[in-house]
Amino acid sequence: MRIKTGKQISSSAIILAVASLAFFFMGFSDVLKGSAVAEMVGTLGVDYALGGSILGITYFGFFAGTLSSVSLLKRFAVARLLVVAVATTALGVILFGFANHVSVILFATFLTGSGCGLIDVAANLTVRLAAKPERVGRELNRLAFFHGFGSIVSPLFAAMVLNLYADWHMIYRFAAILLVAATFAVAKGVSTSTISTRVAYDKDDRLVLNLPVVLLGGFLFWYMTLETGIAGWLVAYARQAVGLSDRVATTYLSLFFIMLTIGRFLGSWYVDKVGLLRTIVIHVVALLAITSVSALFPRAHILLPLSGFLMAPLFPTTVALLVNELGTVGLRATGIFFSIAGLGGLFGPWIIGIASRAFSLRFGFGLLAVFAACFLCMTLLYRVKRKVV
Repeated sequence: MRIKTGKQISSSAIILAVASLAFFFMGFSDVLKGSAVAEMVGTLGVDYALGGSILGITYFGFFAGTLSSVSLLKRFAVARLLVVAVATTALGVILFGFANHVSVILFATFLTGSGCGLIDVAANLTVRLAAKPERVGRELNRLAFFHGFGSIVSPLFAAMVLNLYADWHMIYRFAAILLVAATFAVAKGVSTSTISTRVAYDKDDRLVLNLPVVLLGGFLFWYMTLETGIAGWLVAYARQAVGLSDRVATTYLSLFFIMLTIGRFLGSWYVDKVGLLRTIVIHVVALLAITSVSALFPRAHILLPLSGFLMAPLFPTTVALLVNELGTVGLRATGIFFSIAGLGGLFGPWIIGIASRAFSLRFGFGLLAVFAACFLCMTLLYRVKRKVV
């Protein structure tokens, strides 16, 4: 009996490590394009509209990848789908490494975005199935930490390659080697583990969209409006509205992601103890305070990078609540809710841009407080509906 328990623990550790590796390379691959766009513009003879096209197609690919998981989970075990997801991302990175035409770059962008969308769903579900019930929140926050870690390593990796080679293709070619190795490592880990990650499918099962479920979808939507709104506009706001130098403004953005990553690691130690919903409410209240103060008093701009720490546990903890709410049907339908999050990622930066054009950048960036207020209202409604103390 002891031997069997040991094997089970070992298999669980393997599958959790595999999901973390996949999530690291999701963040790593997604951020690579930010380091290469300027070089692409110079070598391909196109304008900076390419950057906007890449951003849009990335989110479209992510949307397609998360939605496709709903039907793919009927055929594949979650862990097997994770292997397919990493392989798809690797293929996109390989195409980037040999692309010499805008159309190929855009297709590679779509493929990479789709792979990252699949990784997002498959890795979260893999952790949900492999973790102990009382540690789901902790393990999902740890998983999210690896995404942030990959996002931090990625620009450093790109800068190192560009110091050795002038061609931006080399960034992706070296990255492709790492992604191919990661694909084999994930496949090996999945085949070694004895944890079952197949989601039972019954034709009679239906996703019931009651109010609590809709509210949790809203959690994900408003979270992404905040994350992408800050990530997309923080540098411009710090430079134009606050008057900081380019160097300091860029440092602010780096600090935001560093705080996001640190917060997810630290959050993994207390979310289950504090309570999933209580953790979300506390962090959203603090986030609303920071965004409101920063909007009213531009001199409080130093607080903005700290918003990353407050946002850190919100997404993975909401996912933990969601799968608890929906059970088996929710495992198959997670991709739908991740797609809703993707729509929030498009809406946030877009509406801030529209408002900034019509009024001012300070006004547009101040909409972050409105997003946080909408998020808080949904958490309170969910709390009342579920009568959670």
